[in-house]
Amino acid sequence: MEIKTISDFRRAVRSGPYAWPGGYPLYFIASDGEALSFKAAKDERRNILEAIRDQDDSGWRVVGLEINYEDGELFCAHTNERIPSAYAEPEDEPDPKPFKVYGDYGLESQNLLEDFALESEAVRWAKSYCRRDLGGYSEVAAMSFYKDGEAVTHWRICADDD
Repeated sequence: MEIKTISDFRRAVRSGPYAWPGGYPLYFIASDGEALSFKAAKDERRNILEAIRDQDDSGWRVVGLEINYEDGELFCAHTNERIPSAYAEPEDEPDPKPFKVYGDYGLESQNLLEDFALESEAVRWAKSYCRRDLGGYSEVAAMSFYKDGEAVTHWRICADDD
């Protein structure tokens, strides 16, 4: 949608951040070609309205409203927040600390004790934790998980073990 007047901008804001039909995410385009998120445009509407009125090229004059179909790396020039896309959402970020040490994993008393970036750190910490006793747990385990949630045990000790 081309935005030439204050009325055009107000109509675009009133229509909301998603296209109808389809529900595709929208973003504004400034006269300098930069993208502005819907939130930034609402928050900075006074600057935008003045720039449209004055035909100012300071970077606040909004000239268009577009659907972000496939740009998973589109960021707002004002807030630097990622603008959602319809079809190119990034994969879930990997867990920076994928190795977990649990007390009583899978039981009602389950508790995450610590998490680590490396398997060796998790196992070393778990062994150190269990030197004297198991801290009241019936077992302590160093684990990681596949994306489907399946658990992989890297080290485990039970209270019954000698």
